[in-house]
Amino acid sequence: MNGKADSLVLAKSLALVEKTKQRVKQIDGANFPTATSESARSLLLTALNEIANPSHRAAMSPEVLYNSLIKIQSLVDEVEMSTSDRIAWPLVSYCDEIWKALIGDDSRALFYSLTKEHNYFIESFSDKLAQLLSNLLPENEIKRIIGTKKLYCLKMASMEDENLPLYANIGHEFGHALYWTNQIELLRLLDRACDDLLDKIVEQLNQSGHSQTRRLIARIGQIIICFATELFCDLIGVFISGPGFLLSLQEMSWGVNQNIWSVNLVPKELDINAYPSFQFRIRQIWDSLNVEEMGNNVRGVFEELFDDPMQELADYLSDIDTSHSNDRVKVFSNPDSDKDKGIIESLLSENLSELKDSLQEFLQLCSEEFLEKKFNSLSLLPFQDKDLAELLKRLSYDIIPNIVPDDTLLGQPANFAMILNASAMYRIKVLLNRDEEEPPEKAYHDLQKLERLAAKSFEVSYIQAQYSKWKEEQ
Repeated sequence: MNGKADSLVLAKSLALVEKTKQRVKQIDGANFPTATSESARSLLLTALNEIANPSHRAAMSPEVLYNSLIKIQSLVDEVEMSTSDRIAWPLVSYCDEIWKALIGDDSRALFYSLTKEHNYFIESFSDKLAQLLSNLLPENEIKRIIGTKKLYCLKMASMEDENLPLYANIGHEFGHALYWTNQIELLRLLDRACDDLLDKIVEQLNQSGHSQTRRLIARIGQIIICFATELFCDLIGVFISGPGFLLSLQEMSWGVNQNIWSVNLVPKELDINAYPSFQFRIRQIWDSLNVEEMGNNVRGVFEELFDDPMQELADYLSDIDTSHSNDRVKVFSNPDSDKDKGIIESLLSENLSELKDSLQEFLQLCSEEFLEKKFNSLSLLPFQDKDLAELLKRLSYDIIPNIVPDDTLLGQPANFAMILNASAMYRIKVLLNRDEEEPPEKAYHDLQKLERLAAKSFEVSYIQAQYSKWKEEQ
């Protein structure tokens, strides 16, 4: 570009810096559900002030500055969408307590936002900002701005922001952060579980005479790591939310092919994405929960308390389809002409049964040698079947499910897992027992009522827990 064009772009960029700063300042910090959202906002303002600093301007390309500012708007979106008018603050406050118990230190923090995608995912907000600043500011300035604390953003589906039972997926996303902080240890367990499988694949490649065996094995190894990571995160989801996570994952699978092991190949090995089939994931969760035994226990309790359609909820979990015999592998690639695409799809398809066995062994090792050792004293799911039934009974009478009777006047306050599971189960009851002749407005009204009851219950129980903690400290 010539000098005049550079001047125009620079002027536009500097105006956009000020506009973005004003946009960030106007976000109501008093309306954040957790304090970490304020950390994200402060980080953005610090970065924007340094971008506007004249002492850094000479080294900046006006075009790069303009493009970076456009991309920074998405980070502003994340902070704007993290206010409590969109996110249930008591629920994410509960989740914050679980986050601290799992991560165990202050080197990693988390805030919550919404996404238009029908999905839940976690990513590093601080890393994304550092990447955008890398072509604008000196490295030492970027390190000073970002600091040593890793800041994550957990995004939830905006279409489901009132569907509180679906927040059980948050546990899965916490699993990603836990995996990142314990990656070396978990990869050792995966190596033990998959050693024979990889040896077999190497032998198959050598016998077929492929010239790029090393590259193919590296890419297949990364794909297996992706599969294992998702399954590990499911294990954490179960650990935190119990059967509520099974119900939420099942709901997230609606409308998609549930028997596809999908692989997305890209040229950069570490950017490969791969996911096990929903059916295989559901089966592993079903097994880890020991659903058959759970169903028998719940059935006995429900028969004592209920004599209406609520009883069929006792069989719902046991009746979930967990068959994954029709699973198949599908490899996509970008670019579509990737010559490894067909070879990898063929190898994974041929060894799918062994792959499943290896991943099941990995999950067993994770349970026995990671979770039980690291979190044996951490009880995140302390509730009994009768507690769950009592909360469902309250919901059936349109009473907030925040108290479990215990023969005292006040009863026992319900915890996070109890409320989450009760609202998830009751939501199934509402959807199952809808009269087909009823207008759609009736189902919408019933779900809205459940969501309000659940939200109020989370709020009351959270305040109750905070008050009890304060009272003990006093």
